[in-house]
Amino acid sequence: MKYIILFFAALLHLSVYGQPNRKSEIEKCMGKIYSVKEFQRIAGSLQMSVYELSRYPVIFPVKEPHISSGFGKRKHPIYKTQKFHTGIDFAEVRGAPVYATGSGVVVRKGYDSGYGFFIEIQHAGGFRSFYAHLSKTLVNTGDSVRIGKHIACVGNSGLTTGYHLHYEIRKGNRFLNPVEWCCCLLKMLKAGYIVCIMEKFDGYLIGFFCFIQGYCPLALRLPVSLLSPFSFSPCGLCRPLRCLSATERQGVLPA
Repeated sequence: MKYIILFFAALLHLSVYGQPNRKSEIEKCMGKIYSVKEFQRIAGSLQMSVYELSRYPVIFPVKEPHISSGFGKRKHPIYKTQKFHTGIDFAEVRGAPVYATGSGVVVRKGYDSGYGFFIEIQHAGGFRSFYAHLSKTLVNTGDSVRIGKHIACVGNSGLTTGYHLHYEIRKGNRFLNPVEWCCCLLKMLKAGYIVCIMEKFDGYLIGFFCFIQGYCPLALRLPVSLLSPFSFSPCGLCRPLRCLSATERQGVLPA
């Protein structure tokens, strides 16, 4: 069984990492993408791996998320007038962890009279994720962060009526509806989109199969609750490859 898995992993390595301009090709294709549906179509056609997908804001910023205010027009809770809500709000207790929804670089961190303490992360493809009303920030401008990293704590700084996280996804001058993006990685995994994953992550060999009936969050060491607001269990069909010898690893790990 070990050698069967190794065979498929090697095939993936050749097909994905054998393309010298793959990263620039993906960036070019994603440059004009604004909708989740188009993103998934491009990702599927390019057979993007979990590692490549993780460079985009594709998971929830909090565990067991409860959306208290959606994206779009609403009656402002303080001004009591109709205003466009540029993100979504997650009702959380004070100090609850806030996680990076994708790998990237912290490009802004500060305080705003409306947003309170905030963090903005630049992702691949021109996407940016924005986290506001924080009580505490744990990263600095210029820091590289990986998907699922604890970057801040929920608060009620700025213009708020209670403790919550305001979360936005931006691209250029546009504000995108974060709801579908938060479920993006989960949907692609559960749809059986990713057949085999082989990545070098934090110095470990991460390899497993994902089937139509489930997924394994061990790929990125993410809490299951960051992938979905519902309860899911690992599919039970995953076959970790960490037991491979050093010689075998050399044949499947990207340089």
